[in-house]
Amino acid sequence: MSASETKGNKSDHSIKLPYLYKEGSKILQSYAEKKGSLKSLVYATRQERLYKRLLALVCRAVDNQPAVDAALKAVGLLAAEPGLALSTARLLTAELLFGAGQLSSEARPVVTVLRYADRLRAAAAAAPAPAADRRAPPMASGSADRFMHSSIERRTERTNVLLNLFVYSVAMFTLPFVAFYGAIHVAEQHFAVKDTSYLWGTAAAVVTVHVLIAMFVWGAYKEVRDAEIAAAPREITRDELNSRQKQE
Repeated sequence: MSASETKGNKSDHSIKLPYLYKEGSKILQSYAEKKGSLKSLVYATRQERLYKRLLALVCRAVDNQPAVDAALKAVGLLAAEPGLALSTARLLTAELLFGAGQLSSEARPVVTVLRYADRLRAAAAAAPAPAADRRAPPMASGSADRFMHSSIERRTERTNVLLNLFVYSVAMFTLPFVAFYGAIHVAEQHFAVKDTSYLWGTAAAVVTVHVLIAMFVWGAYKEVRDAEIAAAPREITRDELNSRQKQE
C-alpha cells in the first residue's frame, strides 16, 4: 500500500460522523431495542436546539424503513460493507432517498453510502408502490408529534434566550461594582495600599467586565456551532407530512 493510500485511509477514519447522524443512529438502535419512544429518546439527548431536526431525521428513517431495507437488500450494501452499522445505514439511506437527497459529510459511513447512491436510487425507483390501504408504520405518529410539540420547543428556546439575557444583564450591572469595592477593600486592609487602592478596584472591575463579555461571546459561538452541526438534514415540512398522511 502506498503512502498516499495509507494517508487517505487514515484521513477517512479521522473524520467524525456529524452529530445528528451519530445521535440519530443511536436513537434508531435504541428504538429497535424497544428502549423508549422516538420522542423520549430524542429528548434524552438534552440538545434542545436540535430536537426538531433530530426528530425529523429519525421519523423519516422509520416511516420509510420498509423501502429503505428493500433498497439496501437490493444493492447488497450491508453484505458488502460489514463495518457499516444497520441503524446508520438506514438513517443515511432514508435521508438520501426520502430527505434532503444528499449527505454533507466526508465521514467514512457517509462516503460508503454515497458510493451506492445511484444504485440505491434505482432500487427505490424500481420498488413497487405501496398499497393504498396499507397500515401506517409504527413510527408515523412520531412525525406528527413534532408539530404538536413544536410550539413548546419554540417557547423553550425563547425562554432560554430571555433567561440568558437577564442573567448577563444582572451580572454586568452588579459584578463590576462588587469587584471594584472588593479590590479596594483587599488593597487597603491586606496590603496597606490606600493612595492607589482605587486603581486596584478599577482594574478588577475592568477585568470582570471583559470576563463577562468573553463568556457571552463563547455562548453565542456555541449556538452558531450547534446550528452548523444541524445544517445538513432538513426538516419535514407540514405540507410533506399532510401529503404523506393522505397517501396512508
